[in-house]
Amino acid sequence: MSILRKYIRQKLVEQATGKGSLIVVDIQPEYESGATFDIGDMLRAAAGYDEVLFLYNGADTLGMIDENGLRNYYLEKLDYDEETFDELMSVSEFFDKGYGFFRDVMDSDICFDRNSVIKIVKYMIDNDVQDIRELEEEDVEAIGVNELLFDDLEDYGFWVPELQDVLPRWNGSDIAGGARNECLAEVEILAAAQGLSFNQVDQFIYEGDDRYTESVLTESMLFEGRYEAETTQISRAVVNWVKDIFAKGLPQDEVPKYKRDHPYHNIGIRMFDVPPSLKDQLNRLTATVKVDPDLGVMQDTFEVAGKAGTSMQGTKDLQVQIYLRSDFTLQDMNDFIADLKETIIHELEHTGQSEELKDTAEPHDGRGYDWNKLDGLRNYYSSQSEMEAYAKGAFKKAKVKGITYPEAIDDHINSTMETFIRRFKKFKDAGATDRLDYNEQDLRDYFQVELRDQILDIARLKYPKAHGLHESNVLAMGMCFPFATKKAEEWFDDHFVARKGRAPKRHPDLNDMNKFKVVHGKVTDQWKKPPKPIVHAWVEMGDLVFDDQTKMTKPNGVPRDVYYDMYQPEVVKEYNAEEVVVNCIMKGEGPWDEGLVDTMKQRDAWMNR
Repeated sequence: MSILRKYIRQKLVEQATGKGSLIVVDIQPEYESGATFDIGDMLRAAAGYDEVLFLYNGADTLGMIDENGLRNYYLEKLDYDEETFDELMSVSEFFDKGYGFFRDVMDSDICFDRNSVIKIVKYMIDNDVQDIRELEEEDVEAIGVNELLFDDLEDYGFWVPELQDVLPRWNGSDIAGGARNECLAEVEILAAAQGLSFNQVDQFIYEGDDRYTESVLTESMLFEGRYEAETTQISRAVVNWVKDIFAKGLPQDEVPKYKRDHPYHNIGIRMFDVPPSLKDQLNRLTATVKVDPDLGVMQDTFEVAGKAGTSMQGTKDLQVQIYLRSDFTLQDMNDFIADLKETIIHELEHTGQSEELKDTAEPHDGRGYDWNKLDGLRNYYSSQSEMEAYAKGAFKKAKVKGITYPEAIDDHINSTMETFIRRFKKFKDAGATDRLDYNEQDLRDYFQVELRDQILDIARLKYPKAHGLHESNVLAMGMCFPFATKKAEEWFDDHFVARKGRAPKRHPDLNDMNKFKVVHGKVTDQWKKPPKPIVHAWVEMGDLVFDDQTKMTKPNGVPRDVYYDMYQPEVVKEYNAEEVVVNCIMKGEGPWDEGLVDTMKQRDAWMNR
């Protein structure tokens, strides 16, 4: 089997390798789930070039991986083949390219075709304009793109990145990575605006969403780009402040009860510059940081909250409230940044809402929300104002963390739900549940079904291309087959030893399906009329089920009886680990059953309607 795997890899490398130069876009751990090819194979192919430019989103851009971390990641993907790694690194350069420099126009609800975007970028480069909001009315007329309106410029985060100075030397290079119609398209657009061109290496490009094609950049990408650039600017400033605080050391001592901010250490408040594009809707932007030395209170190492509204002085304010547990570390930073950006863009969405929309979140009795009643929860969380802000924040979080849109929604909703469940349990322990008109199941039904469906309905209208959105009511789509295959390969590697000149050694548990098996089957989307069959794959290890779309919220597995009760899957085929590995090499990641393949085709048909 290992010989067959090596043969297949070598063929892929031979087909893609050619002397000359290669540009690799966004091959990094944050986007690994999108890759439809073996990253190690791509890196081996890259090692055959004379020079390679790795473009990535790094620590300075999105708080992601830095160059040293990326090099280590590549070494890991090369299975620690130091010879190939050294050969590749000897011809490689790295550049943190920046993120989303053209995306607000590309993702706008107006139909900008690719050539129009190129035309805008070319004009800006030729006239030394760095930001689209610097264009004058006569510039817009000179560009001659009908969809580009002077009055709309303030709505766009669109600028010419430093990458423009790097690309000319790489003209005529091969290009790989992805996503083809997303970040890779941005690089190609920037190149085309400079009269440059690249050659796509198709077998080492991952697809992503069908955006930014030669014709229309999708009319349905509504509202996605709004506040993206502003969120990046604000979050970058706040993160730098938090890093400065962390560098000085977080306080560990207990706060005396007589202190005003007990039990927190109040680190302080800082005022930040309001982005110019927000001047009409925001006067003051601040952030506060508090540290909790008690490790037993906060559920996570950090919490981020926000508040936007009009102060008693009449100013339009936005405040970000940051709570750090005293054991917060830099390893928590990526998750912190995702939550921070989600909070900022959520509150920015509020600042741009009409007064009529904001009024939907006002207390019905004119005084306050009654958290002891489900109607009180609905008054706030199911208001159109809050749901639209939640939908926007989840879209941002999903992009930053590289998770599906439903995962981002579930993460936020479940966190809020758990807060009210803990509150319910306190009432129960005190024998005071008669003061509440709901129980724990009522809370779960409201947050996980009613509110979730309401927010997803908004998202389907405003963010229809969000990853995993159209499969959000079932546990069925996304990367389920690659996920199950990867788990099988891990199990196989742990239980199989190849021995030179001797028969391989198999651990007794290797193919024990009571210990490990991959299941291919179907679940039915009961929310569709008529119900739609969905092909799915999951892993069963004893009494636990592991599933791609629960890996973030339930990384240690879901009890099998709970999983089967919730999703009532129909089992079609079961495979042991060795069967999965062999089938994957010979046929791909699945499904391998003809009936399931037919069902998959039916799914594709109705999703495209």
